[in-house]
Amino acid sequence: MIPMIVRDFNAGGFVRVNRPFFEKMGATADDLAQQPLIDFIHPDDRSLLQKILDIGEGSATARHKTTFDGWVAYDWRMREWSGGSYVLGNPQGSFSGRTSQDENSMETARLSSMSENLEAMLTVIEDNNPGIRCSVLFLTADGMRVSVGAGPSLPVDYNNAVEGLVIGPTVGSCGTAAFWNIPVIVEDIQTDPLWKDLKDIARSAGLGACWSHPFTSTNGRILGALAFYSPVPSQPTAVHMSQLEISARMVGLAVERGLAEAALRESEAAAKVQTRLLGAVTEIVTFFVDTGDWPAAGKRLVAAARELTSSKFGFLGVVRDKQIKVTFSEGRQWNRPDLTKEPGNVSVPGQHDDPFFTALFQQIVETGNPVISNDPSEDVCWLNQFPSGYSRISNFLGVPIIHRGEVVALIGVGDRSNGYAPEDLRIAQALSRSASVLFDSHDRQEREEALEDQLRQAGKMEALGVLAGGIAHDFNNMLAVVLGNAELAIANMSQDSPTNQYLREIVTASSHATELCNQMLAYAGRGVLSMERVNCNQLIRELGTLLQVALPKKASLEYQLISEYLFVQADKTQLRQVVLNLLTNAAESIDSDVGRIVIRTTVRQYSKGELELFRPNASLEPGEYVCLSVQDTGSGMSAETQARMFDPFFTTKFTGRGLGLAAVRGIVMSHKGAVGLESSPGKGTVFTVLLPRAETPEGTISGDPSCSGDHSGKRILVVDDEPDVLKVVGTILEQSGFDVLCASDGQEAIEVFQEDPHAIDCVLLDLSMPKLDGEETFRELQRIRQDVRVVLISGYSEKEMLDRFEGAGIAGVLQKPAPRKTLIAKLQEALVS
Repeated sequence: MIPMIVRDFNAGGFVRVNRPFFEKMGATADDLAQQPLIDFIHPDDRSLLQKILDIGEGSATARHKTTFDGWVAYDWRMREWSGGSYVLGNPQGSFSGRTSQDENSMETARLSSMSENLEAMLTVIEDNNPGIRCSVLFLTADGMRVSVGAGPSLPVDYNNAVEGLVIGPTVGSCGTAAFWNIPVIVEDIQTDPLWKDLKDIARSAGLGACWSHPFTSTNGRILGALAFYSPVPSQPTAVHMSQLEISARMVGLAVERGLAEAALRESEAAAKVQTRLLGAVTEIVTFFVDTGDWPAAGKRLVAAARELTSSKFGFLGVVRDKQIKVTFSEGRQWNRPDLTKEPGNVSVPGQHDDPFFTALFQQIVETGNPVISNDPSEDVCWLNQFPSGYSRISNFLGVPIIHRGEVVALIGVGDRSNGYAPEDLRIAQALSRSASVLFDSHDRQEREEALEDQLRQAGKMEALGVLAGGIAHDFNNMLAVVLGNAELAIANMSQDSPTNQYLREIVTASSHATELCNQMLAYAGRGVLSMERVNCNQLIRELGTLLQVALPKKASLEYQLISEYLFVQADKTQLRQVVLNLLTNAAESIDSDVGRIVIRTTVRQYSKGELELFRPNASLEPGEYVCLSVQDTGSGMSAETQARMFDPFFTTKFTGRGLGLAAVRGIVMSHKGAVGLESSPGKGTVFTVLLPRAETPEGTISGDPSCSGDHSGKRILVVDDEPDVLKVVGTILEQSGFDVLCASDGQEAIEVFQEDPHAIDCVLLDLSMPKLDGEETFRELQRIRQDVRVVLISGYSEKEMLDRFEGAGIAGVLQKPAPRKTLIAKLQEALVS
């Protein structure tokens, strides 16, 4: 027997010496444990030993002190294990074999077919060594555990206790032999430290001593260990050691040959699987390219995963907000109601966000790595995660589907006999890669369909916008006549006249009608804008009281406003209208039910692709946007209702005009923003408004100047193709002290102006006229007199006119119908500018 010592570097650490070491060195384990190992090493050799300690592995030769005042050279081998550093010492030159056993460790399944041959070999060995019992322990696939390959004379309980034992520097005879790749002789199992955790089961099995020898392949790779057991404590004879070494070689050759045969069988089987896999992938991709049918392709993907991995069930889940929604499943339903036996549940697919599914999928979704779980009873991600009523599954394999660097879905299979091996993982990953291709095509297909739908919607909205804008323009012309004549009548009538009140009602009604026209113009994106820097959070808070009054009694209003200053460049009045219209829609959705409305603000960066998902289909620039959302818990909307929700004159309410949300869309569009809508029947609605965030403050547009002043001697040329409008505007100006000239179209205006260009102080010019329109007329007037003052007036918005004539030298713009004070003030402003 070769002297042997196993210990760590520190004092008090584990120390195991065999009898030959004690006889040669004169020191017991208790003696050695008093001091660290380095104290027993010759001073000239300590640096060599310290070096392998610093590296964490390796071997060195150093002299160990004896109690006989001498030194014995020992070969020292170091290995890390379970957070500690262990060294093995044998007399110099006694080491044989390799130091590593982690080169392509074997699969336990491959060795199972060799058990019968090995048991026959061990029976012959036992017959030639009376009283001795034998066992063969294989290293498992990970190279860290042992598995019983054969033990014909050992009790079943003992073999079961050894099965799966983790090898280590001081774990039993075979575990230590496989760890260090050296023979290990234990003369007394009950007293030897290597057997401290196994001595009871060894006593029950009638084992007194154990002598182990590792066996290797022809290239030196450790395959396992062979053990001889004596019924009583004893040391092996020379014959026993010779038989042990020879038998270990024979077992190594037999195991290596069995591995080679098993590898050949497996390679043939793997080739067949690869052929089936290639066929399945080709068939699925071809099918999707030909049909574009994503659901059917997904089902075929799940079926292929089940068939190729021999699994009882499989599913495909899509990731939404880090939750899994199972879209296709085979072999068993994967929805909570289907798995429970409690009465009254209905099978409804949904988001899986309970702890069970979180534990199962979280690793895959968050890390993008596959998961193999072959033992739910021991795997931490399964413990206590099965809700009551769920049927258990024996094992699980899940792989992510990654698209553009993100986990978008996963393929899962489960309940496979004997669990999942690396080959199954490779199959699932191959299917995952093909699914990524399908997902990319499906994603592109959905985007194309969405863009086509947006283009159709944009065309419809543009046509309706032109119609709404035209109606509003013509209606404003008529209102200008009504409002102007009513104001003239009031100005020329005694304040005590009973008719005066009726005329004021006409003025009020005309103002209300103007608001309706402005809503139509807002829908068409032609609303009147008075741009200023608006703090969204402050505007919402200012509306607090009014918002609360507008709610149903059973509805609660909540604010979730971020603390940052959220400034946008906007028309404050129109932005206020957007909030009120969205709130009114939410309140009507809740009606008389108990409900909740949340107004929320935030800010974030949007990419071009993200902005394409919003309405309208405007070419919005990527960048930072203020997000204002109104969420309700009301009745929600069907897909059909959502498709028409922003159409003018469409409403689901009996008393509605159908202009509220249409106006919201138009206002937001005129502010270079977009509107998002998320809703489903019975689950409420969320409207999200995006507006570009203002980075720098800008000045606001001031109000109307004073209308007072002496207008005598000021000559105004009024140009309008509507005779009634021309008449009423001319009369208002004359009564205000202006000298008025009239022209019924652009051509007549040019002729009148040419007679005496410098006698006309200002031109009030209609934009939409026959023969020559306002723009053409304005250009001709400028050719005659470059500094001519022109105020444009139209049924369209001021913004549209300003945009159209930007930098052209316009003195001012007015939208019809313009009240008398506003008209006079605008002309006064133009005259003094």
